[in-house]
Amino acid sequence: MKISKLLGKDPVSTIEAAIANLAARRETLNGRLADATAKFEAARSARKSALASDPTADLSALTQAVRDNEDEIETIQGVLHDLDEQHAEQEELLAKAKDEDVRAASAKELERVAGAVDKAAVELNDAIAALAKAASKMVGAIPPSLHVIDFSEQLGDGESDKERLVAAVIAEGIAHAIPSAFPTEYFAKYDGHASALRRLLDTDGRARYYATGELPIPTDARTFAANFISERLRDRAKDIVAGELSPDLDDTDLVPVRFRPKIVPTFPLVQIYSLVHFAYRTAEGEAYTIITSRWSHNVPEDVADAAVEAGVALRIDTPEGEKAFRDQQEARRQSPTAFFAPSVSLADCVNLGNVRALAVAEVEEEAA
Repeated sequence: MKISKLLGKDPVSTIEAAIANLAARRETLNGRLADATAKFEAARSARKSALASDPTADLSALTQAVRDNEDEIETIQGVLHDLDEQHAEQEELLAKAKDEDVRAASAKELERVAGAVDKAAVELNDAIAALAKAASKMVGAIPPSLHVIDFSEQLGDGESDKERLVAAVIAEGIAHAIPSAFPTEYFAKYDGHASALRRLLDTDGRARYYATGELPIPTDARTFAANFISERLRDRAKDIVAGELSPDLDDTDLVPVRFRPKIVPTFPLVQIYSLVHFAYRTAEGEAYTIITSRWSHNVPEDVADAAVEAGVALRIDTPEGEKAFRDQQEARRQSPTAFFAPSVSLADCVNLGNVRALAVAEVEEEAA
């Protein structure tokens, strides 16, 4: 049974008062014990003196005094033992009462969050209804025969160009207003990012971004928020109060990190004139980019710097680079076939390796 049901609305204060009362009683009893101990020693001393110096002394009376004080000491010690047991019980009750308070506070906080989510879900539902109405008007405003953009190769069954067009407008507007609604993921292979507004396809505690078979029928925002957020919080609150879960609501260390977007430093493109075939890449595991010799190429500035430092290229925005490029242009005009380049493989190239490793490490260190 809960301590609050046994001791009322403020069990902690009630128990603390009881512990304070026990402490006061202990102090009184310790005083009585000290007094009884002193009397006991005095009675024993009196009996010892009588035995040695007074043959007429009433030993029965002297012995009774010793026994009376022994009884008093034993009684007080027994009471102190009971008091210690009571104190231990009260301390245990106090710990339970405080734990109940902490659990009740955590449960109350979860209920508060759940209520706020429910309230916001109603507003979100209304906003989505208004969005749907405005989107329908936009779709209706575009004549079926008018094709602003041709989406014919991307359309699903029953979809029209204008519906896809309005969907793009909606997505862009949401991404602008709520950037976090569109998680991005970096793909090193293509040196680019993917972005999408994703549905969580079930509410069983696992995040899924795909579904086998038929897609689940969408639920309205209010119902989904209740199933996915509010009721989960309320269930957790019940488990906390029941003692089945910790009242600690700091889940920071429990949140799984599904992916960490790659931090990529950006560099402007510059024009170089290649002196020999060379190859480079900007990330480990990425395919090499091959630059053929004796012609101009647009490359990121960090690649240009690495190539110039390695002596395999010149920047065309420098006098020596511009001259080398102009001379090459003139030579090609004089003899076009002389500069026909066969297929170039990585083995034919000066390999500059990962030219961006240091820059990426510096950016990640700054972001850490």
